[in-house]
Amino acid sequence: MFCAKKWGSNKMPEDSRPSARLDFSEFTETPVKRTPVDKATTHQAISDAAKAGFTARSDTVKIDGRTLRRTGRTAQMNMKVLPETKARFQKHLTQFGSSDEFLKFLLDLYDRGTSSH
Repeated sequence: MFCAKKWGSNKMPEDSRPSARLDFSEFTETPVKRTPVDKATTHQAISDAAKAGFTARSDTVKIDGRTLRRTGRTAQMNMKVLPETKARFQKHLTQFGSSDEFLKFLLDLYDRGTSSH
């Protein structure tokens, strides 16, 4: 950054270089559109490849957090609790495989207790 006080005048320092000039005039052509893919041909090609012994790179479906969120299998739940309540929850949580299992257990206990009233 140029600072007039540092150099003692309003002139640019002597070692500054002129700005670069870019010429994009040869890129005026419009891009060539791809021909649409025929789904029947693609399906036939995949079938022929499978018959010839070619396989996909991976037969397994990758499952990550985005996949789980998209299909609605998991949801985040945030609660504000007192530090003592959080400590008790975490202490009992170690006896279960996950926080979901522990919460289901607690809700089942609650449902059984309230259904008798």
